[in-house]
Amino acid sequence: MIHPERDDWARQLTALRQQMAEQAASLDASGEFSLA
Repeated sequence: MIHPERDDWARQLTALRQQMAEQAASLDASGEFSLA
């Protein structure tokens, strides 16, 4: 059984991680930030 609150939290977490990844890629492309 899936709890709605937990599913919603997981969805928000996934969206946040994707947003952070896109932001990091954007910064890396601009040469201002590097994961190395």
